[in-house]
Amino acid sequence: MVSRNDAVIIASRVLAVYFFAWSIDNVTYLPTELVNIFHHAGDGSVVIGSGFWLKYYSSSLLLTVMRIVLLAGAGWFFYKCEKDIQAFLLPEHDVEQPTSSPSQ
Repeated sequence: MVSRNDAVIIASRVLAVYFFAWSIDNVTYLPTELVNIFHHAGDGSVVIGSGFWLKYYSSSLLLTVMRIVLLAGAGWFFYKCEKDIQAFLLPEHDVEQPTSSPSQ
């Protein structure tokens, strides 16, 4: 029989691996986005300024980096497995607290 603490640790580690794998998957998009930025870096002109595609791929790169950081942070948060995670994954059942009788 798996104890409650062991179940929380297993579940949180599985979620941490999932978030880390998703983060690594996003890292694989970085080279393509960097190539696109370097390709469109010279598309701007003096009259109209920088090109649309440079702004598009720059914002895409920024969002990808933000996703990587947030997913890695979520993975680290679940890997630590603190009391908040335990309360989130396996909340306590409504346990009746013993009632104390008024002292006389």
